[in-house]
Amino acid sequence: MAFFISSVQAGDGVTFSWHANPGEDDILGYRLYYGTESRFTAGGYDYYIDFTSWQRCPANGDGSDCEPLPDNGVSCENLYQDYPTCTVYNLRGHLYFAMTAYSAQEESGYTQELDYISPEVFAALQAVYKLLLH
Repeated sequence: MAFFISSVQAGDGVTFSWHANPGEDDILGYRLYYGTESRFTAGGYDYYIDFTSWQRCPANGDGSDCEPLPDNGVSCENLYQDYPTCTVYNLRGHLYFAMTAYSAQEESGYTQELDYISPEVFAALQAVYKLLLH
């Protein structure tokens, strides 16, 4: 599965796009894992968003402590076609992302990891950088 951030929209939306798994994989859904630390660190991801059940769950939980996503939290297009896209709103800070696909029997490995810095954090980092240079 090729996975990438396709756009950062005004209004705090980040759009994720990917090339879907082949139909013979019997994929039931996709999960977007994210957190303030990379999965390559001890902390790892904090949460995942299940784009099929429209829930946010702790990444290291058993699935029983998931919460429904708000109506304005995520929007998806073409979820079961070749090139799905989902936009997640209200993301803040410096975050790391990876996706998985899952069937009734198993969950895939992670895609490559992407990172994102929200506009307000980026602006603050730029201000600090300018102060350090002067």
